[in-house]
Amino acid sequence: MATVAAAPAIANTNVTANAALGSGLSSSPTPNLNVVNLAAGNTAALNSAISSAASAANLGQTTIINVAAGSSASASTSSATSSATSGTTSSTFSFTPAMSLTFAPPPSPLQISSAVSSTAASSVMSKATGGTVSINAGQSLSMTSTAVVSANAAAVDGAAGGQVHLQAPIVTQQSGALLQANGNNGPGGFITAQATQLNLAGTTTANGTVGGNVYLAAQTTNITGGALLQANGNNGPGGKLQLTTVNDQVISSSQLQANGASDGGSIKLLTTSGDINLQSAIIQTNGSNGRGGSIGIAATNYTALVGATVEANGATQGGTILIGNDAQNGTLPFSIYTSLDNVTLVSAAQQTSELSNQNGGFIETSGHTLNLFASVNQGRNGMWLLDPTDIMFRGNAPGAGYQGDNYTNTNLTTSGSTVTLIGNPATAGIGVANINSGWSTGNMIISTASSGSGTGNINFGGQTISSTKTYSLTLIANGGLIDTSSGSAGTINTTGLSTIIVNQSGSTSFPGQINGSASLQIIGTGNLTLTGTNSYSGTTTINSGATLSIGSGGSISNSRVINNGTLNISALSASIASLTSDLGNPGTVNLGSNTLTISSATGTFYGVINGADATSGNLVISTGTQTLAGINTYGGLTTINNGATLKLGAAGDGTNTPLGNTGAGTVVNIGGTLDLNGFNLSTAEPLRLNSTGVGGTGALTNSSGTAATYTGLITLGSATTINASAGNLILTNLGTITGPTFGLTLDGAVNTASSLASIIGTTTGTVTKVGAGTWNLAGANTYTGSTTVNSGTLQAGIASVAGTYGAFGLNSAVILANTAGV
Repeated sequence: MATVAAAPAIANTNVTANAALGSGLSSSPTPNLNVVNLAAGNTAALNSAISSAASAANLGQTTIINVAAGSSASASTSSATSSATSGTTSSTFSFTPAMSLTFAPPPSPLQISSAVSSTAASSVMSKATGGTVSINAGQSLSMTSTAVVSANAAAVDGAAGGQVHLQAPIVTQQSGALLQANGNNGPGGFITAQATQLNLAGTTTANGTVGGNVYLAAQTTNITGGALLQANGNNGPGGKLQLTTVNDQVISSSQLQANGASDGGSIKLLTTSGDINLQSAIIQTNGSNGRGGSIGIAATNYTALVGATVEANGATQGGTILIGNDAQNGTLPFSIYTSLDNVTLVSAAQQTSELSNQNGGFIETSGHTLNLFASVNQGRNGMWLLDPTDIMFRGNAPGAGYQGDNYTNTNLTTSGSTVTLIGNPATAGIGVANINSGWSTGNMIISTASSGSGTGNINFGGQTISSTKTYSLTLIANGGLIDTSSGSAGTINTTGLSTIIVNQSGSTSFPGQINGSASLQIIGTGNLTLTGTNSYSGTTTINSGATLSIGSGGSISNSRVINNGTLNISALSASIASLTSDLGNPGTVNLGSNTLTISSATGTFYGVINGADATSGNLVISTGTQTLAGINTYGGLTTINNGATLKLGAAGDGTNTPLGNTGAGTVVNIGGTLDLNGFNLSTAEPLRLNSTGVGGTGALTNSSGTAATYTGLITLGSATTINASAGNLILTNLGTITGPTFGLTLDGAVNTASSLASIIGTTTGTVTKVGAGTWNLAGANTYTGSTTVNSGTLQAGIASVAGTYGAFGLNSAVILANTAGV
């Protein structure tokens, strides 16, 4: 054994440099440094040197043991120790030639309670704290199944773990081998390993009251065979565990933990150019009594989780989990391809059963291409961020966790939270499986990139999105479209006041079904075609610039439509609950040659309803009150059924009216009402009246205090009432009102003065005047039925023609039930 003066060289773990230290003898002794040079095959000398070095380390001396190149050295369990604690721990090593072992004293004393004498505490802790073990091999370092490399603290309460540093081209830890730097009711220590090839299958721990640190760096890493890596905090926060690999990183059937009794710690797994494969692995940074910790997993190339469990749960708040990218801070690589299979669990939830606790964590699952089938739970009021370029929903063959192509409460899970998918400018797409969760007032946003070379598509086919609670689902295909061409129809099941938002710039067709009470909102400049039989009962909103088309087989019959863009039914007749729009964004309805039926009308549509040509397109109002305020151009029939009112909100322009052009005309069926609402319609559109109106209020009415004019010819299909219910009605057509034998009742509110210029030619039909207002008959009427004035005033606008025709009809008996009538 020789001594040298160059104390600073202790930190050098290079074998050649340490050998030079051993051969360069100095006449100036330094008692704190020992250098031992051993020749080949000297096993006994190596065993003795290791044992002496471990003991000397606890007395404040550092020993470097160099084994000459070409030697074959090993340490047996019976005679050697690699422990740098104040005690001894047996271990076995098998080293290849050219290596150096360094045994150093414990690090500086820890800060301890001021109640203890600082002098005494320093003396005790400096010996109790685990020392430093550094092993540097020129070719390979192998820890057999019974080996123990330990820098554990001694049996002194409060002592911290020491340090273990391993460095070799190949570092191998067999199953059963122990690598330790644990504290004794004190903080965990520090473990590092550097290698070209790192293989771990044993137990590596830096546990303590506060978790320690484990840093591993290699070209290629395999952690397999039930390996356990820990930096747990037994009475405080978890520590840090980081594995950085240049090429591939495989973690199989193993556990990595940085759990804490208070807050969870930190685990980071990354590669700079290769893949990460987690197979049946458990990654945890849970906080038993505090917040969940942080986990980052990202390979530059391929990040795959198969049957893995990734947890950052906390008692008071969920932690942070980043897989495939760190979009907010850029601390991780952005994986080219990220995949989470259907039995993988990712959770950053608040672990509590109290409904009042709403402190979920943050989860990001990302990648240029993302295939997501996993169960993800970010907790109540947490956030889930997915930020790929293209998004693909894909159904899967039946299997564990599935019902056919559907998940059942296993994936995309949130409770009162927001789930966000935001596109990054890249080239690939996403595969996302079915969504079926217990969402509660949560949100999901699926958004592709608005720039980059990717298409920005959302591909959706053959799967189900379901929720039992209220939530919103937003699909944003920036620069692309929502593509369902890949397969069978999908299904979206909803409850509560849920909302589905579709934003795209292209045209796409959705053959599936939207069920439940959700609302659908179409935004962007694209065209969404629904070809499935949808049963959802919420509102359908079409924003300005967007188009919703009802394709062959499609239906939205239960939905109220707010149309500020374009509703297109040119491919198929359709039924909707109601039709409205905003005044500033009136919208358009394209009927083609088909019929739009409004089943439960309410509100005002300010836009234009058009047909394929001047004679095409029909409109049916089944029940309720529909107001049309645009100058419509469709040329088919307008039908107002029993219990329905069509109220006009605009005048005609001489060619078109809210009732369309002069094509097939308008029919008011039994129990229906056409309300002119104070507007002057100059288009001569035929009008067939078959009704006394809703509740007997009139088939043709004017509910406005402003006079209304109608120029079309009227035909009676049954006994009919015309009622100037609030303002004057001016009926100017000079033709003949036909309808054999049908009676016509003229009603009017007080102070109204209405007129009928047409010839009443209903053969034996009757004319009855009711109401307090006045009606003037200006035509040369030919009806022969009786004329009855029950109330108000009925005026004859012209005299008899040649003594033959009278204003009250041909040979009509005039009955004055009200003597005020004329």
